[in-house]
Amino acid sequence: MGNLLTWLATYYSERLAIQYSDTIIALNERDNRQLATIYRRKADHLLPVSFEDRFDPSRLNDNPHSRLKGLFIGSLFYANYHGIKWFVQHVAPFINADIDIVGKNFETVRNELETSPNVHVIGSVTDMAEYIYNADFLIAPIFEGSGMKLKTAEALMYGKTVFGTTEAFEGYEVDYERVGGLCNTAEEFIDKINGIKGSAIRYNSYCREIYLQKYSNEVSARKFRSFFKI
Repeated sequence: MGNLLTWLATYYSERLAIQYSDTIIALNERDNRQLATIYRRKADHLLPVSFEDRFDPSRLNDNPHSRLKGLFIGSLFYANYHGIKWFVQHVAPFINADIDIVGKNFETVRNELETSPNVHVIGSVTDMAEYIYNADFLIAPIFEGSGMKLKTAEALMYGKTVFGTTEAFEGYEVDYERVGGLCNTAEEFIDKINGIKGSAIRYNSYCREIYLQKYSNEVSARKFRSFFKI
């Protein structure tokens, strides 16, 4: 009963907020469609997620690894756990790369995930950027969720090649082939990762440029000023 009352109160409050708002902003077209379906009103503007620019080119390491190094980043919650567990079971044993898993509390499920010799669970770290700079590419096997994935914007900010699912790229306007690859099946992840040519892919200039054009905080600030004519 308590959960029902909470849901009704939330729905009622959201409906009033939407009814009396002068301007509504949604992250992407999917959220806009859901807004129209549930509350019968579409957003006035779309504003994708953005990320603070922390890129430091001096931290890039151009020395090639003896074996390609992929990276998964994210804290331990159900969508991340489900996605990376699927990846280590169905993809990792068949790719020519090592995979590091970095994120808060992932060390608690190390035994569940280190089932292939090329998978290494790092878990909680104080400086995640160190691992991102050192990675040749990032993986984003995310199959559940809503909105947009902030980690995708972070990867673009660092100029990282990304192999991800439709959910991981939801709301992002990118050329999938140039950003890395759109992969929704084990076969697609395997083919894309094993198809990497050369080892000098640690910096993807296309990803960095897309970030600067569309997903930096500066771009979002300009859009906000435009929306509200500040």
